Amino acid sequence: MTIQPLPKLLHQKLLAAEIVRFVVELSGGSDCGNLEIQTYPYSPELRDELYEWAYDHYPYNGAGDGTDYGDNIEYDLVNNTVSHMEWTMERTDTYQGSVKLDVL
Repeated sequence: MTIQPLPKLLHQKLLAAEIVRFVVELSGGSDCGNLEIQTYPYSPELRDELYEWAYDHYPYNGAGDGTDYGDNIEYDLVNNTVSHMEWTMERTDTYQGSVKLDVL
């Protein structure tokens, strides 16, 4: 995944609104890509604008075998850094034994 630069105008709007960080949360696994945006502090207006920007710049189709996976990309506007975390869920099977079948 390539980290996308933030447009200057959007960066200025975030700073003016005193947003200190935001997170682009992408998830998939069962043929449906999901996108969520979190802003800190919360700003519904800028969240919507960030959503539109991220939707255009972070394509995510969500294809997979049903196992959840995703990427979280955190933009820290105080320290001017971007962090990327990739995650996945793993299926674990635990045998529970067997019992005699009762037939009614």
